[in-house]
Amino acid sequence: MAKRYERLEIRTLGRRLFLKVGGAVALSTLLPACAEPEKVTSPLGPTSDAGQGDTASRAALDGAPGPDTSEVFAEDTADTLGPPDPCASLDPDPLGGGADAYPWESVEPPADALAISPITDNASFYVTSYFGVAQIDPCQWRLSLSIRGESVASMDLESLLALEGQEREQTLQCIESAPGLMKMDNAMWTGMPLTELLEMQGVELDEALTGIRLLSADSYEVGLPITELQTPVWLVWKMNDALIPPEHGFPARLLTPDRYGWQNVKQLIEIDFVEGDPSPEYQKAWATHYRLQGLIANPETIALSEDGQTIRILGKAYAGSDPVTWVGVSTDGGETYEDAELTYAPGPDRWALWRFEWEPPGPGTYTVKCACETASGTRTKSSPGQMFPFEDGMAVSIEVA
Repeated sequence: MAKRYERLEIRTLGRRLFLKVGGAVALSTLLPACAEPEKVTSPLGPTSDAGQGDTASRAALDGAPGPDTSEVFAEDTADTLGPPDPCASLDPDPLGGGADAYPWESVEPPADALAISPITDNASFYVTSYFGVAQIDPCQWRLSLSIRGESVASMDLESLLALEGQEREQTLQCIESAPGLMKMDNAMWTGMPLTELLEMQGVELDEALTGIRLLSADSYEVGLPITELQTPVWLVWKMNDALIPPEHGFPARLLTPDRYGWQNVKQLIEIDFVEGDPSPEYQKAWATHYRLQGLIANPETIALSEDGQTIRILGKAYAGSDPVTWVGVSTDGGETYEDAELTYAPGPDRWALWRFEWEPPGPGTYTVKCACETASGTRTKSSPGQMFPFEDGMAVSIEVA
């Protein structure tokens, strides 16, 4: 019996579609044997010993040779990434192309997949680093807990990894995420709420403190209201049961539920509790909290059944702490919608994955579009041409013959 359809072409509507994914660098050991820290000389003058949390990162930022970190990498980073150059541009660019730290290779999900994997593997998780990826010596790294700029406690990597971590599944999405640059992935993180860490370290906060200043080893900085402690925000050091890779935040990063990825600071070296608004001026115009977004996973995941009768479409949707409860798919350009099957919808702070089986009524070209709704009743907006943040349901053109 001949197939009903044999040719299938998919195009995005005015956009080139690709999936941005992470690099291959991974940590091979939990912690190398650490000798007494050496002093590192940089153009700024001598830096102090391991009491300084940013010794290695400062050397990398200044272009001076930093401590040898080759023992903790599974492969030579020079062969895969090249030396980081975080000072090439001092202006972060969350809304433009080319903001990623390195040219991570793009890959296509398998066309025969019945569903998207609920947990994204570390190498495939999207990467955005506004100032590059700092080279950090795990033997010299320190996380400083400060109040009004004065350190009141600090932790090294050995003491951090000795903590009994808790698991938290959470989706991260970049403010750039859109049909042409899909940056939305999900992982299982290991760490603990920041409030618990502060209590363990004996850090007491007074009522006059109103903000949290978060400083990364690559000089990136974010400010949050202190009320986020009750959300709660988490400090995490493992990603899918492995030490967080450098491009995802080694040695430790923050998870800020319901807030876009740019506020989930990576490679933390200092958490400072301050009075007033700690947010840098240039960030105050950026969107902070997730908005509903629906994506068709990738043109290569759209596939004909073996008999050519139906077409399978996969997708994902997210709205932060407001869980996605419904996804519909239109095959007439958005006039009417049919229910898609939710293959994974575990609740707040995690994405919803969906699948739709469609039998075209005849040969031709169709506009296929998704729409989503959350538990609060929020629906995707019809906003052609909207860029950042993208709040619409994605559309593609499918031709069958």
